[in-house]
Order: sequence, then structure tokens, then C-alpha cells
Amino acid sequence: MKIGDFRNRHAGQDVFIYGSGPSLHSWDPSTLNGRACIAVNGGILKHKTPTYYLTSDGSQTIKHHWKYVQAGIFPVFYSSQGAGDHIRKFGPLPKERCVPFQKEHTSVMDKNADKIIWGFSSAHCAVHLAVIMGAKRIIVLGCDCRRGPQGQLNFYDYPGEEKDFYPKGKTIKSMPIEQASGAMITVWREIKAANPQVNIVARGGLLESVYPIYKEGGA
Repeated sequence: MKIGDFRNRHAGQDVFIYGSGPSLHSWDPSTLNGRACIAVNGGILKHKTPTYYLTSDGSQTIKHHWKYVQAGIFPVFYSSQGAGDHIRKFGPLPKERCVPFQKEHTSVMDKNADKIIWGFSSAHCAVHLAVIMGAKRIIVLGCDCRRGPQGQLNFYDYPGEEKDFYPKGKTIKSMPIEQASGAMITVWREIKAANPQVNIVARGGLLESVYPIYKEGGA
């Protein structure tokens, strides 16, 4: 499948996007009420039956939660660069579920585009995908861009939640979250400025300083 096959798939509808920030711990997926949602990376651990799954991060395929991606029936969007190589090597999927996409280094979200913006995060890609799908409002959850009150980086750092891990012998290098937070927020602000027509609301961490806060039943 191609990105264009999903153009206007959810025209005039709400589309939820959820990452794996600590604030996701308090989110109740039953509030989706059948509305479309895009799970990003480790967010699949919170709600295992999303409408779609998206990653531009190849490391996801060697993490604990990938088994839920493989077990699903939903389309999986992944960047051809990097993530595609990892999926072919570590996490093969049925061809009919695969939707590869090309990334473009821009902040402008063109709803008629065949490429998806790359701003720094898989969540940025997911927002552009929702724009292409024709979403009237995009609700971004669990993209905290910082640690939680007890130092949590992911919602599943809470006691009793599932843990993420890298298999023995597999390591992924990444910048410290404190450094990444500033870069992510900068890009979210650039996206907001470049796309005034896109209606985004958010809940969770620093992202609430950029977009209106989402509340159940309204914004």
C-alpha cells in the first residue's frame, strides 16, 4: 500500500495520536469510542488494537512491544529509510499490512503530499499522516517531551506496567532526553507556525505549552 491510498480516509473526523510518554498512564483508551487512532512506537503497549501503527524509528522492531505490532491486523506505516531495513531484518510483517513512506525534511504539512515530514520525531510523521487522512482535529496524547514526576521516560516505567528492553547484543545510541526535549519542542513550535490551518490539541507534558490542552468531550 501507499500513503496516497489513505488520503481523506478520515475526512472531517477526529484522529488520535498516542506516543509513550508518562502521561499516557492516565489515559483511558475506551474514550476513543471507535474513533481512528495512530499508535506511535511504544504507545502500542497502552492500546494494542489501534487503527494504525507508525514508526520512523528502526529500533522499535527489536523491542518488547513489537510482538503486539506483529500480532495485529492494522496497517503499519514505516519510513523506508532505516525503519524499513530493521523491519525486513528483525520484524517481518505480511506485505498487505505494510505501508512504507518517504520522509521529507520540512515543517509544511501538505495534505496532498506523497511524502511525510520528518521533524525529529515519529509523532511528527503521525500528525502529517492524519492531515493527509483529512482529519478535522488531531489529538496528540503521551508525547510529553520530558521525564515524568518520578523520572519516568515512558508510561510503562510505572510499577506494574510492562517494561521495554533491548535484546542482548543489540544497542541503540540516542541523545539524553533532556537534550532531545528542547529540540522536540522547537520543532513542534515550527510545525504549529507553518501549519496554522491544522487543528491540533494535546495532552501531556511540555506539549501542552505549545498546543491547546485536550479534555475528554472537548478541547
